[in-house]
Amino acid sequence: MTATEFNYMLINKQDDLKKFAMSLTSNVVEAEDLVQETCLKALSKKDYFLRQPKNLVGWLFTIMKNIFINQYRRAVNHKKVNYDKNSSMSANFTKTTQLNPESDYTMKEIQEKLNNLDEKHKTPLKMFLSGYKYQEIAEKLNLNMGTVKSRIFFSRQLLKNQWA
Repeated sequence: MTATEFNYMLINKQDDLKKFAMSLTSNVVEAEDLVQETCLKALSKKDYFLRQPKNLVGWLFTIMKNIFINQYRRAVNHKKVNYDKNSSMSANFTKTTQLNPESDYTMKEIQEKLNNLDEKHKTPLKMFLSGYKYQEIAEKLNLNMGTVKSRIFFSRQLLKNQWA
């Protein structure tokens, strides 16, 4: 296979890539970005593929899946504080949350509101915001996972209502 044939096949596989990207992201814009990144990665590694030709679609899907997984992991590791007064609270903190002067609320104000919650709501939420998974919180607090999820949900609602 020549480089020209590879490029032609890559172009012809765009529809398959878009369908697979949509199944991963469920978002048109993110799917298009994922297809673009996959094509860039494939083009940068085409010499490897040309030396050892395999199933092109399978190879492209593997590249796409790996890019998606890496992006997901990065997103989980880089959660930020997002609070919109007009919508539901999305309190996703990290260990290294950085607030700037434009922030609506200071970390101190958020911490005070969080500390005003009763213990059964505060503890699971703090653990969740510290990066614990639902299952880990359930095990450490000896609760059902459904209970943990509902307490975190209600904690967020209580915090949201304190600012309303």
